[in-house]
Amino acid sequence: MSTTYQSKAETAAQASDYTRQVPTKPNGQAKPANKPGSQGDASASAATRVALAATESPQNGSALADPAPDVTAPLSSSQVPSSSAALTANATALTTLVTIPLSPILIAAEAIQALYVAKGSAGGVLGNPLNASTANVLPDGVGYFRPFQFGSIYWSPQTGAHEVHGAIFAKWASMGWERSLLGYPLTDETATPDAVGRYNHFQGGSIYWTPQTGAHEVHGAIRGEWASLGWERGFLGYPLTDETGTPDGIGRYNHFQGGSVYWSPQSGAHEVHGNIRDKWASMGWETSYLGYPVSDEYAAPPGRASNFQNGQISWTSNGGAVDIPQTYIVDAPNIVFGTGISIGGNARLTLQSNGVLHYRGHLHDSGFPSYDYLSVFTVKDTMGNAYGATHTGRTHGTDESGSRDSDWDETSANDLVRQHWQSIMNGNWGWKVDVTSDWSPQKIAEDIASLVGTTVGIIALFV
Repeated sequence: MSTTYQSKAETAAQASDYTRQVPTKPNGQAKPANKPGSQGDASASAATRVALAATESPQNGSALADPAPDVTAPLSSSQVPSSSAALTANATALTTLVTIPLSPILIAAEAIQALYVAKGSAGGVLGNPLNASTANVLPDGVGYFRPFQFGSIYWSPQTGAHEVHGAIFAKWASMGWERSLLGYPLTDETATPDAVGRYNHFQGGSIYWTPQTGAHEVHGAIRGEWASLGWERGFLGYPLTDETGTPDGIGRYNHFQGGSVYWSPQSGAHEVHGNIRDKWASMGWETSYLGYPVSDEYAAPPGRASNFQNGQISWTSNGGAVDIPQTYIVDAPNIVFGTGISIGGNARLTLQSNGVLHYRGHLHDSGFPSYDYLSVFTVKDTMGNAYGATHTGRTHGTDESGSRDSDWDETSANDLVRQHWQSIMNGNWGWKVDVTSDWSPQKIAEDIASLVGTTVGIIALFV
């Protein structure tokens, strides 16, 4: 860290809201400091002191007519005032207040020194000072600090003076000191309530340390989640990492002794731990089809569960942890045709957030003629892509041999469904079953357009 040192003399002219009152001579010149043995306090402090300055009204605009009397000489009878009124008038004329601004560096120096003494001075945790200057200006131009053997004391107008030392000090330094996201310290190093670790709170977060975990920072929404769960006394324990960016470039996380907290702009900050966390990790964390957690772990009798952007992981003592994808269903429970067409049935297309697809249907011919048919089910995502599932077949009437029933049950997978899941979930859908022998790609494209409108492309789900 590049540090600029500055003496009192170089910055004494800097003004602040703090003022103090100092004595002046009768002629308005500053009174010299008290000599040894005299009464009063000659040190520079924030206490105010009232001084007397002898003044007399000038006559006819001229300079003062008489010099100030020698207050050390004995008074003669002719010098004794004739009345108490005269004494009061003279005393009033002799009194004035002079206000001088106290510079920030002097305020900082006093606060830093007071804290240093409170921490045991050279025999305390900080050791001896490393330079003679009682307050050194910081590169940000806001605060001041003083370095010691084992740490430093930092001061700013907003935070006051606080010490940082040891491993927490080293972590803060590695992040950029007061110019990092943490800013200035808000506390001295303090023991945690469990008596195991140590911490400093800063303007922008905290650093926690234990002998087992070392020093790590926690801030923002992740720190807020951890705090809501009981800090280090919660089931998460102490942080094992600093806040870190996720591999997908979207989110942030901290790992803790008992689990993790993950955050993204869309999902917020949520904890994941135990068997559910292990399952999610085995699937690829946030890069899996599940995405980021959108809930903390919660009771889901007979077990536990955590919700994710695109599904859920549930756990039971018998079945362990199991991932459950979200589903998008296009359902046609009652397929019928116009008068004179004796065919009907049902069909369903199911898309899952893991990219798995299921397309099943049943049609029955209850009349004399046989029929060729084309079944088209489709979903269009918000980007304009249409995902089409088609099935063709023939049901046999009494006019020819063959089954009156036509059934299908197909399973497939398509990674584009997994990748575009949120867009699919916010899209629209439709289905159509025609009695026709035209099974051409053009016919299928026309049917899809009639169901979901104009598309930028058609993705065949079952080939």
